[in-house]
Amino acid sequence: MCLSCQIALMHYMLFEIWGEPGKMSSFSGVVHPQNDKAHAWRGPEIVLLHAFRAYSDRDFWRQLYRFDDLGEWESVTDLPEHFFSEEEVAEQERYLQIRNLDSASAP
Repeated sequence: MCLSCQIALMHYMLFEIWGEPGKMSSFSGVVHPQNDKAHAWRGPEIVLLHAFRAYSDRDFWRQLYRFDDLGEWESVTDLPEHFFSEEEVAEQERYLQIRNLDSASAP
């Protein structure tokens, strides 16, 4: 299968980087209810710095390293790369609909 065909079939998850402006990211991860609760208690100085989509765990780390200007990320494990599934993306999309409704109704 051609590379562009493979890329078109990948499933992308939404990730966010939270922190204090001008400092290295203090919290980053996949958009998920647990992660939303975790960054909420870090205080009012924590703001959303960047959002991006990644197709695998390694793609997430590469993009995070670039955002924090740490150079190129290299895996230090023999574990296989985890590519996100259609089911994982569907679960996140359901949560995003609820999350967006909640933020739209906030004062």
